[in-house]
Amino acid sequence: MEKSDTAIREKTLAPEDFIGHAVLNAWADVLGMDPGSIDPGVSFWDLGGTSFKSLQMFTILEKQFPVTIDEVALVKHNSVLALSDYIKQNL
Repeated sequence: MEKSDTAIREKTLAPEDFIGHAVLNAWADVLGMDPGSIDPGVSFWDLGGTSFKSLQMFTILEKQFPVTIDEVALVKHNSVLALSDYIKQNL
């Protein structure tokens, strides 16, 4: 029996991971996507992200967390999982 994509995503982004879900919701907002349709392991750029959309996303996240996020950070940490880890390490 195959696992659904949703079940796989739930295992990679724990429900109690507040920062991970904040990143996921910020991406969904700027990309115009349903949060449930975003695989947290896929690159922002592969999901249709652009430089302009990344600036919008940085603004959303920097209002929620006392951390500076920039293009270099997003290039190095380009998935929801990686960017949420980056934020956790820099709080």
